[in-house]
Amino acid sequence: MKTIVVALTVLSVILTVLACTKPTQPTAEEAAADVEARAKRFDAEYARMSLERAAKEAKAKKERDEEEARVKKEQDLWKKNNPNWRKEVEAAKAHLKANREAEEGARIWAACASIYEDTSGKRIRDLTMIQLRQVRACQALGKYPPPAY
Repeated sequence: MKTIVVALTVLSVILTVLACTKPTQPTAEEAAADVEARAKRFDAEYARMSLERAAKEAKAKKERDEEEARVKKEQDLWKKNNPNWRKEVEAAKAHLKANREAEEGARIWAACASIYEDTSGKRIRDLTMIQLRQVRACQALGKYPPPAY
């Protein structure tokens, strides 16, 4: 009798364990409720992310506007304190233009000097077409032969 009771007890424990671990299929209502809950969580997360992105964009725009206002204020103050500001700006532009032109001229002089070194000992008929074009271009600019030679 004791063996039967022990066997029945063991059997009931096994059945309980199996019942707990056995996967159950959700009903249609449970599945629909789960889908609805997931959709709501997704919508809430999407709305939160959209709000965060909008807040970041608004903050960045505000910072840009503040920086532009600060720069404009500094420019206005500088113009107020410098009545000849237009002349100063024009002088700075002219200086930059002169520097660019000087650099370009130096670059052309160096190129024409290099062409002269390559072609000075050759006859015209011995020059390649490219060399001939380069010589003619430097002659047209008045930089062939260079004055140092």
